[in-house]
Amino acid sequence: MRIHFLGGYDAQSGTQTVYESASSSSGGTSWSAPVALSDATSQSHTTSDGVSSTFDPVSQKYLVTWRGGYTTGGGASHVHEIFYKAGASAPQRLLDANGNPYLASHTPSVACGPSAVVGTQNCLFAWVDGSSWYRQVRWFQASVSASGVLVGSSVKTHNYISTGSASVAYWSTGSYPWMIALNQGGTTSYTWRKAASSASAFVDQRSFSDSPKATTPALGSRVNGSARQAITLVGRE
Repeated sequence: MRIHFLGGYDAQSGTQTVYESASSSSGGTSWSAPVALSDATSQSHTTSDGVSSTFDPVSQKYLVTWRGGYTTGGGASHVHEIFYKAGASAPQRLLDANGNPYLASHTPSVACGPSAVVGTQNCLFAWVDGSSWYRQVRWFQASVSASGVLVGSSVKTHNYISTGSASVAYWSTGSYPWMIALNQGGTTSYTWRKAASSASAFVDQRSFSDSPKATTPALGSRVNGSARQAITLVGRE
């Protein structure tokens, strides 16, 4: 079992380091010393508040993603780039077909499910587009290669604006195994579900109100082989 979190705030650059800690004990009663996943050399530290991670049951790798930050010298380079890391591979930028980085305005989200349910492209990756003021959600499905590279479908747009991170999850073994949730800055959070195929769009909008204001929602993914859900809760001092 792995947990991923942020720490080591640098006041000069405004960045934090992405860390990983492992536990092999039942119930997670003991954890290994944290290992840094991001570094200043690749400019993969983050200025965001969050990190998203999941376990891929097909490649048997932990997959973690975050939004890049500033360099340690305080330069504003690559502030919105998306990074991901699968297993023991080095952190990688999420690039389009021309080698240009995709940009995120908030922390991206990732979830994986069993190929028997969701197909060969068994991981779902989503982020809020940082290259446009419209802040629409971009997403794609992918498999994780043996070398830890995402081999994805074409990137698609979920035509809804999100004022914070969108959250995705593998939540069902039925006809609609994927779910996405987002908030548009008001008192309501929204969810949609999606069929397994990468060609399928998100459908069946639902809404949930909270007062006085809803926070960025977080979905929990179904644990493979059980009815349990796994969810990340983030605390901040």
